[in-house]
Order: sequence, then structure tokens, then C-alpha cells
Amino acid sequence: MAYSAKPTGDFLQIFNALTGAPHFSIHVGSRGLGTYFMSGNTLTITYKTGITEVWDLTKRQKLR
Repeated sequence: MAYSAKPTGDFLQIFNALTGAPHFSIHVGSRGLGTYFMSGNTLTITYKTGITEVWDLTKRQKLR
């Protein structure tokens, strides 16, 4: 499946890129979204606090 993402307020919303249907969202909150990068089914988020998270978008879970 192909994914896309869009920052919306305190969340990073993940969508199915083919249908546009929402897949799930990640709460950014007070950490502040710095940057995000998608490669296949992997999402890397770097927050303004310097913390980096890696997500598996198919399983909807944080890898590290």
C-alpha cells in the first residue's frame, strides 16, 4: 500500500495515497513536528525537541 502524510494541528495524519482514506494519526503535541520523511511503508519523524521516531505504517506501530 502507498501512504501519504499531512500535518494537521497537533497530529500527523497518515492517508492511503491511492484512495485518500485516513489510515491513522500520530499525536505530535508539545514536542512540535520538525520534519518527516516517508520511504515505502516506513515513516521517520524528527521533533523540534530533537527526538527521532521510526514508524512502520503497515503495522501502525513505532519501531524505535
